[in-house]
Amino acid sequence: MTGVRQGTAQQAVGGWVRSHPQAAAQGPQLPGRTDLDAATAATAAVLADPAASLMDRYHAAEAEAATYRAAADAVVVQAEAETEAELEL
Repeated sequence: MTGVRQGTAQQAVGGWVRSHPQAAAQGPQLPGRTDLDAATAATAAVLADPAASLMDRYHAAEAEAATYRAAADAVVVQAEAETEAELEL
């Protein structure tokens, strides 16, 4: 691996995280309303396409469902954080 003299790649990555602490605190962006609308529109477009295969339709529906699940999970995480903050008071 270029750029790493000795040690493992994990140590190199860990060193980068230690030198950039804000990177360790950031996670993936959670879907918002526009993401949900875009997922629904993408699925509708695939379903309306007469050339789309059954698997195309399935994958589009699964991607939309995953977006909605992520949004629902975000609501749960936010509620848990608010509850935890209230308990600290």
